[in-house]
Amino acid sequence: MVKSINKEYKVFVQNRVISIRENVAADLWFYCKSSENPADIITRFNNENSNLCENSLWFKGPLFICDLEEDNLSRNSKYSYIGDSLGDEFTRELCNTSNCLFTSYNKEEKNEIERNLDHVFDINRYNSLKKLIHVTCYVMRFINNLKNIKRKKELNLLKFITQEEISYAKNEWIKCNQSLIIQDENHKKKSNHLNLFVDTNGFIRCKGRLSSANLPYEAKEPYYLYRSHKLVELMILDCHEKVKHNGQRQTLAEFRCSFWIVRAKSLVRKLLYNCVICRKLNGRAYNYPEFSALPDSRVQDDVRFASTGVDLFGPIFVKNVYLKDAPDHTYKCYGIIYTCGTSRGIVLDLINDGS
Repeated sequence: MVKSINKEYKVFVQNRVISIRENVAADLWFYCKSSENPADIITRFNNENSNLCENSLWFKGPLFICDLEEDNLSRNSKYSYIGDSLGDEFTRELCNTSNCLFTSYNKEEKNEIERNLDHVFDINRYNSLKKLIHVTCYVMRFINNLKNIKRKKELNLLKFITQEEISYAKNEWIKCNQSLIIQDENHKKKSNHLNLFVDTNGFIRCKGRLSSANLPYEAKEPYYLYRSHKLVELMILDCHEKVKHNGQRQTLAEFRCSFWIVRAKSLVRKLLYNCVICRKLNGRAYNYPEFSALPDSRVQDDVRFASTGVDLFGPIFVKNVYLKDAPDHTYKCYGIIYTCGTSRGIVLDLINDGS
């Protein structure tokens, strides 16, 4: 494609081909066969290249790269891609460059490495807890398949994620978050104040006074999480979506059904303030209600008080001024009002009590 100077492509492709030709000479591009391309081992996986541990192409790369040190790659060969303009310095640098990266660890460090998922995943790239958990499940499945290949066990080739994988990935992220709690300066003070303890599975929980309540175990003794971690923000946003963007109180109640952090209310308020959906829904002005038509008794002329409305008001205190020997104190009574439906005329009267 780069060498085909006389051939024209679509605008999107043509612009990028021109940009490549301006920066790199066209005679530096050559075709690599699929049988010599290590990337095709994964993208075109089959039974022939299933054993990655014994595949030299996967670990060492194609032969024309391995032969650089012996200077078997001539500029006139079909694998030539180093032009005269690059010089011999580039060739020497390329020969000193490693083709593979090997890592190893001791068995004692195994648990520490598995817990520190922050070194494997850039959690700041994710804005959804569901996406983070699903990506973690696929990565762990790939690692387990590599182990099963070495142990000659059956591979997990399911097209969907199981509930066990989701629970395991979620628990690993919780343990990764809780590994930061010990580094907190006020860890001992918070531990005594919140009655923190480590359960049989290695999780840090808060022990409250609801141990006898008819509630799930996670609600009675929730997980204690480190507040300043991206995982907590993703969990709060996930709870906010579960309650259908129903406000701070509902989101906080949903979050505290399983987890506990310090100053949770302020963090929930901060995250929900930036929620786009909530700002769209809550920022709208209230619509005026539709006015229904008045009934016939209110608009048609008829005999006065043919349609009458009655209502009580009060209590009010009155004094008997008609009797000469009446005691000098007030009485409690109520007022009654009769309203005409058409003329809006009224009649007022007093009654002794509200019955």
